Amino acid sequence: MQKKTYLAVLSICAAMALAGCGGGGGDDSTPSNPSTPSTPSTPDNPFTPSNPSSPDNPSSPSNPSTPSTPSTPDNPTTPSNPSSPSNPSAPISAIEGIWSTGSVGARYSYATQIIILDDGSLWGLYGSFDNLGFSAHIQGMLHGSATIDSSNTSTMFPPFSASFTQFDMLDTSSNPNTSRSLSGKAVGIFMDVTLDDSSALSLTGSSAYNYPASLSLIAGTYSGTTAAGQVLYNLNGITVSGSTLTLPANADGCSASGTLTPHQTPHGTVNVFDTSITFSGTGCTLGSGTTVQGITIATKDQPNNPSDPVLLDVMTVTPDGQNGFMVLATHQ
Repeated sequence: MQKKTYLAVLSICAAMALAGCGGGGGDDSTPSNPSTPSTPSTPDNPFTPSNPSSPDNPSSPSNPSTPSTPSTPDNPTTPSNPSSPSNPSAPISAIEGIWSTGSVGARYSYATQIIILDDGSLWGLYGSFDNLGFSAHIQGMLHGSATIDSSNTSTMFPPFSASFTQFDMLDTSSNPNTSRSLSGKAVGIFMDVTLDDSSALSLTGSSAYNYPASLSLIAGTYSGTTAAGQVLYNLNGITVSGSTLTLPANADGCSASGTLTPHQTPHGTVNVFDTSITFSGTGCTLGSGTTVQGITIATKDQPNNPSDPVLLDVMTVTPDGQNGFMVLATHQ
């Protein structure tokens, strides 16, 4: 039985304890055993890597006068050494990935989750969840963009900044959305950020971001929670079939259907689905016919357990960026 829930305002401090579903972090390499993300391919002490991509000789051939051995890679959009000082701007790949404040890959323990894509777009969730994966303490989502500090192109781990909108799904006031900013730095699988209210977060990334997105692996039926504006619903019968995501009608008669497309980056497909959803019917909080766009990520709490259910986290915004719509669902 679906239940429509209106929850009250929570503090911004609790809000920024976002949920973390594992991540790809600043380490683009996929470990040889993806089922054990706790042992990434980063060095034991990522703050002092033994070979920081050899900036002294980033790509110079032994005989620079020989035209048959150019220093430019075959594909100039995917340089073999993205941290080379010859790059006029540091690569977003230094911070690209899924980062969380809780256990890597465990939705139930995270407080804050941030996803940064190859184009610099930033998405995120915050709140807490009960042990069944339902959003008894769901708080909201984030959307914005991150930028690498271009004045530090010679460093392997450049600082970055981000601006974003915080969509508080529990704030019933007339202005639940807040413009926020942060600054930080990622070193290997570790990221430290400072928010505009001077609060700090320490996040961890994992290899989950680097797994290729697979529509066949997420196919099936889900149950979970949807949130639009400040209206939440518990919903059963959410389905993924091929590239189609279907949300059955909620208690107010609003249904939705959309598409999931594996996200492509210059270095291949990652564990993110580009998402578009259109609402239909009566009682749609964001209006019948409205289309929202964003991303979906799929993870498992225990990746090496075949019986562990797939978790879908959907984060989208309206075309004007003023309203968010999110889905947190567990495979049945």
